[in-house]
Amino acid sequence: MKDITIVVAEDHEMLRSAIVAYLSSINGFNVVAEAADGDAAIAETRRTKPDVLVLDLQLPKKHGLIAIKETQRMTPKPAVVVVSMHSQTHFVRQAFEAGALGYLLKEAAVDELGDAIQTVLSGKAFTCRRLKAKLSPQDARAALSIREEQVLRLIGLGRSTREIATQLHLSVKTIESHRKHIMDKLELYSVAELTRYCLQTELIDS
Repeated sequence: MKDITIVVAEDHEMLRSAIVAYLSSINGFNVVAEAADGDAAIAETRRTKPDVLVLDLQLPKKHGLIAIKETQRMTPKPAVVVVSMHSQTHFVRQAFEAGALGYLLKEAAVDELGDAIQTVLSGKAFTCRRLKAKLSPQDARAALSIREEQVLRLIGLGRSTREIATQLHLSVKTIESHRKHIMDKLELYSVAELTRYCLQTELIDS
């Protein structure tokens, strides 16, 4: 079975070394490059074409959000996991909007990084336990992209997948993908739960 290739971008050398050491200790994980700034993160991702990019947001030279957007325009594009000190909702939302699929706080348990990588490679979103604990139900919507929030609201209003696709001028497959990501991020796994969440967070009127 092919190893999962990973690029790690973190400007603090001690933390970067710890992340690399941990990931390298996992069977099937292969850290193919390291970067200490945003420019290097982009260059190493382009050079090595990794399966996963693990990066901080506050990188010198080029911000992590810009690096995420740049790498998501590459072919093939890596699955992105953010490791950040910031738990504020706008940082989380911006990271997911830029194209990240995973978000961990630097205070998270280290084993969650391995779980995050496996999760994002399956196409699912991941947020660490400590971030979930810090976010209220209202704040948890920060993990949703603007499009996902639109889809969630229409689900809450009782629209079918095909109706949502028609209204948003998207394919049924795209709507199904958005719904899967919404459920993963909110840890809600039925239309009834999503509807209750919409009411709880006043995304729709009762």
